[in-house]
Amino acid sequence: LSGRKEERVKASRILQGPPDALTSPESGAVDRQKLLEDLESALYASKVCSYAQGLSLIRAASEANGWDIDLSECARIWR
Repeated sequence: LSGRKEERVKASRILQGPPDALTSPESGAVDRQKLLEDLESALYASKVCSYAQGLSLIRAASEANGWDIDLSECARIWR
Protein backbone atom coordinates (compact mmCIF):
# COMPACT_ATOMS: atom_id res chain seq x y z
CA LEU A 1 0.00 0.00 0.00
CA SER A 2 2.90 2.36 0.54
CA GLY A 3 3.31 2.77 -3.20
CA ARG A 4 -0.40 3.31 -3.82
CA LYS A 5 -0.86 6.94 -2.90
CA GLU A 6 -4.25 7.26 -4.61
CA GLU A 7 -5.64 4.42 -2.48
CA ARG A 8 -4.17 5.94 0.71
CA VAL A 9 -5.75 9.30 -0.06
CA LYS A 10 -9.17 7.68 -0.64
CA ALA A 11 -8.86 5.70 2.59
CA SER A 12 -7.91 8.81 4.56
CA ARG A 13 -11.20 10.42 3.52
CA ILE A 14 -13.19 7.42 4.80
CA LEU A 15 -11.30 6.26 7.89
CA GLN A 16 -11.34 8.22 11.10
CA GLY A 17 -8.75 8.26 13.84
CA PRO A 18 -9.57 7.25 17.39
CA PRO A 19 -12.21 9.48 19.00
CA ASP A 20 -10.47 9.61 22.39
CA ALA A 21 -7.11 9.01 24.02
CA LEU A 22 -6.22 5.86 25.93
CA THR A 23 -5.98 7.78 29.17
CA SER A 24 -8.83 8.16 31.56
CA PRO A 25 -10.06 11.77 31.74
CA GLU A 26 -10.54 11.42 35.51
CA SER A 27 -7.18 10.01 36.56
CA GLY A 28 -4.97 10.53 33.52
CA ALA A 29 -3.92 6.88 33.81
CA VAL A 30 -3.75 4.50 30.86
CA ASP A 31 -6.85 2.35 30.55
CA ARG A 32 -5.19 -1.08 30.29
CA GLN A 33 -8.30 -2.86 28.97
CA LYS A 34 -8.84 -0.24 26.27
CA LEU A 35 -5.18 -0.40 25.32
CA LEU A 36 -5.37 -4.19 24.93
CA GLU A 37 -8.56 -3.97 22.89
CA ASP A 38 -7.00 -1.33 20.64
CA LEU A 39 -3.86 -3.45 20.19
CA GLU A 40 -5.99 -6.44 19.23
CA SER A 41 -7.88 -4.31 16.69
CA ALA A 42 -4.59 -2.96 15.30
CA LEU A 43 -3.19 -6.47 14.92
CA TYR A 44 -6.33 -7.59 13.09
CA ALA A 45 -6.17 -4.55 10.79
CA SER A 46 -2.50 -5.22 10.03
CA LYS A 47 -3.32 -8.82 9.09
CA VAL A 48 -6.09 -7.68 6.77
CA CYS A 49 -3.70 -5.20 5.11
CA SER A 50 -1.04 -7.90 4.71
CA TYR A 51 -3.52 -10.29 3.09
CA ALA A 52 -4.75 -7.53 0.78
CA GLN A 53 -1.20 -6.62 -0.25
CA GLY A 54 -0.27 -10.24 -0.86
CA LEU A 55 -3.37 -10.97 -2.91
CA SER A 56 -2.83 -7.79 -4.89
CA LEU A 57 0.73 -8.84 -5.75
CA ILE A 58 -0.38 -12.35 -6.70
CA ARG A 59 -3.17 -10.97 -8.88
CA ALA A 60 -0.77 -8.61 -10.67
CA ALA A 61 1.76 -11.39 -11.28
CA SER A 62 -0.98 -13.76 -12.39
CA GLU A 63 -2.30 -11.24 -14.91
CA ALA A 64 1.16 -10.33 -16.17
CA ASN A 65 2.17 -13.96 -16.66
CA GLY A 66 -1.16 -15.50 -17.66
CA TRP A 67 -1.19 -17.86 -14.66
CA ASP A 68 -4.95 -17.64 -13.97
CA ILE A 69 -4.45 -17.99 -10.20
CA ASP A 70 -7.63 -18.47 -8.16
CA LEU A 71 -7.40 -15.76 -5.49
CA SER A 72 -10.22 -17.27 -3.44
CA GLU A 73 -8.18 -20.48 -3.22
CA CYS A 74 -5.15 -18.48 -2.07
CA ALA A 75 -7.26 -16.85 0.63
CA ARG A 76 -8.60 -20.25 1.72
CA ILE A 77 -5.09 -21.66 2.00
CA TRP A 78 -3.86 -18.65 4.01
CA ARG A 79 -6.62 -18.92 6.61
